[in-house]
This record gives sequence, C-alpha cells and structure tokens, in this order.
Amino acid sequence: MKTIYLIMGESGCGKDSMVNTLCRRYGYSRVKSYTTRPSRRTHTDKLSHIFVNDKEFSELKELVAYTEFDGYRYGTTKGQLEESDLYIIDYAGIKYLEESYKGDCELKVVYITSSEVDRFLWLKKRYGGDAAATEQAMHRIKHDRLAFNNEECRAIADYIIENSTYKTLEEVTEELHTIMLQESEVHSDAG
Repeated sequence: MKTIYLIMGESGCGKDSMVNTLCRRYGYSRVKSYTTRPSRRTHTDKLSHIFVNDKEFSELKELVAYTEFDGYRYGTTKGQLEESDLYIIDYAGIKYLEESYKGDCELKVVYITSSEVDRFLWLKKRYGGDAAATEQAMHRIKHDRLAFNNEECRAIADYIIENSTYKTLEEVTEELHTIMLQESEVHSDAG
C-alpha cells in the first residue's frame, strides 16, 4: 500500500524547503495543488501550485482536499494526490481530506513545528527583509495563530518534527526521510 505524507506546519517552519530537498535528492514527488491566488514567489510557486482562475477551480473534478487562505482557494484532486508522495497541506485541508478521500493510499500526517520567533525571522527574510516584509510576516503569523491549534495539530499527527535554531535544515529533512524509510520497511515486512 502506498503511503502519502501530509506535511503540516505554520508558515515559515521549513515545510517547502524540506519537501523540495527530498524530491530533488531522492526522487519523491509532491502534490502541486490548484490555487486561485496570484503567483508571488516564483521560485517556489512553480513547484507547489497550479494557478487557475475561480471558474477553472470550480470546474475541478474529484476534489479531495480543499482549504481557503486570505480569500483564495486551494485544492487537490484524487489523481494528483495518488500520484504523489508528499503533500504540504494545512490543518483544515487535512480534515477535509480525511472525510473526502476514498482511495487506496494510506495517509500519514507529519507536523513540523518551529518557534514563532524563528518562523517570523524566516518569513521576513523570504519577503525581502524590509518594512513591507515585516508586515507580511506578521500577517502570516497572525493567521497561523488562528489556523493552527497546537493541541489539535498534535492530536492528528502521526509524527512530529521540531525545526529549531538548534537543528539544520539538513537534519530535519533527514528526520522526515528516516520516517518515510521506516514506514516503507513496515509495509514491506507486512506484505
């Protein structure tokens, strides 16, 4: 049985960097979800999203994951999900997915945690480091305070990885890879 890893965590915790590294290094694939938001960060946008307008989004078939952020819609079809190994998704999207997905793949939730200070600093750097970047970073932090209830996220997580200033991106990425390898061994032994 194929396992799909649902990677959940607040903005700036390192999800994209970890997933992109795993895909590049080990050949895993990630879900490119549909979104109605305009492209902003071209280097990561091309890897993580397919940009559509509202009409195109409304016409998607077999949507198994759905969430909204800042008035924009995000979603994934059953085919996209089953063709991938990793899916970066928020808490609301996971809850939607758990209710709507009726396929044969096993879903494992990995919650990436990081301190609010570390996430703010990373987001500010991502957005350019100026006053506008500070405002954007604060907006994301405030949103995530509402969107991510730490207790609820921990309750649905199969695995929790802490990304802190005491670990390198390499260490947390390999932590996730080790989880994936161990899960693969469990399925091999069971089969």
